[in-house]
Amino acid sequence: MCSLSLIRSANGGLRVVMNRDEQRSREAEGLPYVRNDGHGPAALLTRDGRSGGAWVGVNAGGLVAALLNHTPLSGPGSGQRSRGDIVPALLRHQRRSDATAQVASYATSSYAPWSLVLIDANGQQSWRWNGSQLVPHPLPDPWCSSGLGDHLVDGPRRALWHSMAAHHGGMDASSQDRWHHSRDGNDPSAWVLMARDDARTVSITTIEVSAEGGVSLSHQPCDVHGGLLPSHTIAEPGPRPG
Repeated sequence: MCSLSLIRSANGGLRVVMNRDEQRSREAEGLPYVRNDGHGPAALLTRDGRSGGAWVGVNAGGLVAALLNHTPLSGPGSGQRSRGDIVPALLRHQRRSDATAQVASYATSSYAPWSLVLIDANGQQSWRWNGSQLVPHPLPDPWCSSGLGDHLVDGPRRALWHSMAAHHGGMDASSQDRWHHSRDGNDPSAWVLMARDDARTVSITTIEVSAEGGVSLSHQPCDVHGGLLPSHTIAEPGPRPG
């Protein structure tokens, strides 16, 4: 249950924003942190309050990885291992091509279905694992999921994105943020800043990679009513290796 968007600047920078939607009963998220243990490039990672894993992050090489739920029409499925392990593992790779080579190893019955995105300055790739088949999937603009069924929220949220883009002549950082904060329409479960009796948007994470290679991650939790709480930002300086 999430919404993810990507915008690129003319000078080669990129900005990824992700709303994380979770059950109201789930443990509160931890603060994001810098992992710099000598095993791969330093990485900025979110921290799940239950598993300690991450749903989105970026490394010092400018590689962004994000994982969303995937709810096939046949149902969400289940797995024994936490999907929060996947993003931290992939961000140990300096280059997107090396991370891509490892994606298939996470398409096993040990993991519940997922959608995965890898993004860097040169492009992006995305996949869906439906519990039985790994399928490359073009990165939608934006990408939305819901435990009620991805198809139920994707249309309204995507229509709002394109309406805003048309109104503003494209999406910049301000309009991208307005979309992620939106409660447009009559169905709270389809809002981008989502609210249901059993689930809600719990945080908004913003990752920025500058043209010079500096990276930052800002994590902004939401209160139970959808209000935005103070954000926590961490950063790693560039330049990105060539």
